[in-house]
Amino acid sequence: MTNNSPIRARLLDACRRAAQYETYVYTDFLDLQGVSLYKRLARELTAAPSRLWGGYPQAEHQLVIFGSEEDFGYPPEPPVTLLQIRPAAPRFAEVLTHRDYLGALMGLGIRRDVLGDLLVKDSVCCVFCLDTISGYIKTNLTQVRHTLVSVCGISSLPDDQRPVTEDFHFVAAS
Repeated sequence: MTNNSPIRARLLDACRRAAQYETYVYTDFLDLQGVSLYKRLARELTAAPSRLWGGYPQAEHQLVIFGSEEDFGYPPEPPVTLLQIRPAAPRFAEVLTHRDYLGALMGLGIRRDVLGDLLVKDSVCCVFCLDTISGYIKTNLTQVRHTLVSVCGISSLPDDQRPVTEDFHFVAAS
């Protein structure tokens, strides 16, 4: 629990601020470990209602929204922008992967906790990011590996970018 104490402290503080100021409070994106810690701490976060949000139902990186529409009278608007990054000249582009896009974003000096999931299909990447960093990405991300890219904001996740899930059934010996 000592490794998670900064995350724990941020979650408790955000919950307290939402209740005290009667406004929505949003955390940065949490990874799977942070999401797991949030779920364990849910009993302690009683000052304000809260829930996870990642942009789509199966998201791994999620932020926590403290507050509820019933309490404040309006729905939450997470400070998140959805960006689409695509090769500027698809005909001459390399095949780009999740690793390539994440490496390019980290190369700009961007912290991982301001980025949600990166969904890559056919060398096109959709990334959820905090509003505070979206302008920086649009301006400065010009190249991924050796491929020139263009970045634009989109309003919703395209259907072909949504992850496809499959159910598996296994029989395991004890």
